[in-house]
Amino acid sequence: MAAEECQSLGYIVQRRPYKNTSVLLDILTRDQGKICCIASGGRANLTRWQGVLQPFSLLHVTWQRRSGLGTLKEVSSCEPQALWRGLSFAMAMYLNELTMHLLPQGQGDEAFLLYLS
Repeated sequence: MAAEECQSLGYIVQRRPYKNTSVLLDILTRDQGKICCIASGGRANLTRWQGVLQPFSLLHVTWQRRSGLGTLKEVSSCEPQALWRGLSFAMAMYLNELTMHLLPQGQGDEAFLLYLS
């Protein structure tokens, strides 16, 4: 099966370690809904994505997908990193948890609009 390259705006919903130096990302995208991608070398100190792979930032992401799991190819920030504190941070984290557990893979492009507001 040939790999399909996709691009979209998106928000990182969850980020967790994967193998030695990689990161597994759940991203809510405008065009594809919720996707899961591997960012190879995403935990390395000198990674090209250091400081960008953070929740609550609007990102332009490019990934390659063969089946269900994608591989992150490029990512760039579309806006300055937001500083969340106190109750607003707790509410945003709760929204991320609901998104993770309630939205199936490939769905949720409507939920993307909630993240924009």
